Amino acid sequence: FTVYIPRGEQPENGWPVVLLGPGYAGLQHDLWVIADRLCAAGYAAVVMDAVGHGGGPATELQLPLANALPADVQTPGRSIDSNTDGRYGLPEGMHGSWAAPEFAGMVCMQDANRQTALDFMALMTLLLPDTDQGRVGADLDQDGRADFDSARVAYMGHSNGGRYGMTLAAHEPRLG
Repeated sequence: FTVYIPRGEQPENGWPVVLLGPGYAGLQHDLWVIADRLCAAGYAAVVMDAVGHGGGPATELQLPLANALPADVQTPGRSIDSNTDGRYGLPEGMHGSWAAPEFAGMVCMQDANRQTALDFMALMTLLLPDTDQGRVGADLDQDGRADFDSARVAYMGHSNGGRYGMTLAAHEPRLG
């Protein structure tokens, strides 16, 4: 997953946060423009690839830098090489090779969407403070305070990200 934090002084209770879900065959990096606009408006953004997306475990991005050589950044994805051709297709890990072709997309896509919703729930547990449960939440800047406001959490999904987002919203009371 990738976390985008606004510039400036963190609010007393932490940043309000928007979880972003990419669409089918999309990558978390496709939503950087939306994350940037959310940060400009004072919201943190957290983006995660859906199950079966984002390339393989050794995926890297090459970022161009002004007046310097490009930087390679590790961005491991959540796909698997299900057809063992040595390449990681965008949604390749979402479709089961065991299913008949006419059903593979329907069966496995729903399973992948359910798992992605569960993964967003687990990510919220990791990031958000919860005094009742004794969790302090993420402190990415190491200033001794939780970075995110657990009372101000939203979700926005693009295309299929909206589909697994509906499952998340139906079962996750921490979304506002």
